[in-house]
Order: sequence, then structure tokens, then C-alpha cells
Amino acid sequence: MVDFLSQRKGRKARSSNLITSPSRYDKLLKEGPVPSNLVRVHPSFRVIAIGVPVPPFPGNPVDPPLRSRFQSARVDPAPPEVLLKVITTHHAPSVDKRKVMRLLSFAESLRRLGSDSATSAGIERRAIAFHHLPYCGEGGIISLSVCFERFPLLTPSAVLRRMYPWEEAIQNDDARLLVENVVAGLKRHEEKDDGRGGADVVCQYFISGASRREGDEEVLLQFIEKGDYKNASVKVKGGSANVLFPLPMIVEGSYHHALLSDMLQSHAVGRDICLIGGKGMLAVLSTHMNSY
Repeated sequence: MVDFLSQRKGRKARSSNLITSPSRYDKLLKEGPVPSNLVRVHPSFRVIAIGVPVPPFPGNPVDPPLRSRFQSARVDPAPPEVLLKVITTHHAPSVDKRKVMRLLSFAESLRRLGSDSATSAGIERRAIAFHHLPYCGEGGIISLSVCFERFPLLTPSAVLRRMYPWEEAIQNDDARLLVENVVAGLKRHEEKDDGRGGADVVCQYFISGASRREGDEEVLLQFIEKGDYKNASVKVKGGSANVLFPLPMIVEGSYHHALLSDMLQSHAVGRDICLIGGKGMLAVLSTHMNSY
């Protein structure tokens, strides 16, 4: 469709209307009545495509005629100090900056690994950078920073898999080993700084209550921290059905209780959730809790 419009041609839509470039539509309009099924594209219509160069990254290159109609701009990741200022100014003003800096350091370490692999000799080594090593997105770092602000006792290593599920996403052994070394360094820094890191923590905050006042569109979720027994509460968007709590088939303190708590924390900061694993009832239960 983009190619058709850029060549000032028409394109048939699913509604049977013919999408037409503004210059052609205006020309037809001067010549006489325009058929009712013609739809004029707005002159300010633009297409912004986000991608990576192919090669060296895997994928299908854009056809040269279409590619020639785009202007390209390289957008590098925001510098860590800039992203830290954005987070502490606009998204999580009261967050512990040390935790955010650990996430930024983790993301920067991944980029350095990719850069080193890309310039190394050997096809397999370069393939780590362009085919096997996922990188951290800025949106994930911002969301986890908001999560740290609402749940202050969470540690970066405890919630890193929500943003970067490397064990499931990385299939290459060499790339996985590189990432595991970076994760191990993150845990060592936590253990050195405050004594709370270093262990494989499944969940630190458990969901302990869910309620909603009559006529309120939001659901109040209550959590309790399993170590220090400190409470945290957040409001999330909910549906029109009744809130279901306590939950059936969920044993307090179990693995499923911990996983469901993690899901609700991600929901509380406005993130979409992707469950990787076998079939189960967690997705259904989380929707009942939020009255969807």
C-alpha cells in the first residue's frame, strides 16, 4: 500500500473503497464529480518504519524501489545519564537511583557485548551480535523503574526476567553464557551493596488482597513483602465484573501465587504480559481479579 501511494496510485481497501493520493484526488475533483468509493489520503500522511539493517541482521531487505522513497535516520539508544534523568524526572521521581543505574549498566553491558562480537573475527562470533543476542529496550527499563518506585523492596535481579527473559529467549549457548555472566555480576553488586541480592528470588511481594468500591472503575491491589512484611498497594484499571478474591486453586506462598503476583505488578505499571510456558489458569485468574 505504501508503494502504491508513494507512486500516486490507488489502492483498494478491505471496505472496497479506493485509497487515493491527495494530488490525484484533487485532479479528479477539478475534472468533475468524484466517485463515492474514492478516499483521499491526508497530505500529511507519513509512514515511519522502525527496523534494523538487513544484512547483517536477519530478515528480508526492502525492495530497492520502495526503499528509495524513504529517508533514513539512525537512532541510537539514549545515553544512560539521559535516560536516568528522564526516569527520575517524569516516570519515577522517588525511585532508588542505584537500582535504575544497575538496570542501565546491565543494558549497556549487553550493548558492549554485541559491539565486541560484531567486530570479532569469525562468522559464529559475529552471529552472536546480529542473530542471537537480544538487547534491552528503553521502555522495559522505564517500566521496571516505576515498579521499583511502587514496590521499593524489589531488587533488579529479582525482576529482570520480566524485561529480559534470557533463559527462554536465547537459544545459542555462547550468547546465553555471555548474558549469564552479566547477570551474575549484577547479583554480586546487589549482594555487596545491601545484602539482598545474590539469591535467585522468585518473588518478594505477594498479592494479599483485591477490592473495589462501588462505582469505582479501578481495582485496589494489596501486596505484602515476604521478608520484611511491609505492605504496598496500587490501583489498576479494571473491568465491569465482580472482583474475585481470594482466588480458587491458588495456595498462599506457592509458585503460582508468586507468578500471579509478578503478573499483577507488571499490570500495575501498564505493561502487557506474555506468559511463556505450559497451559494453565493464571491468565484466567488474573482477569477475574481485575474484574475484566
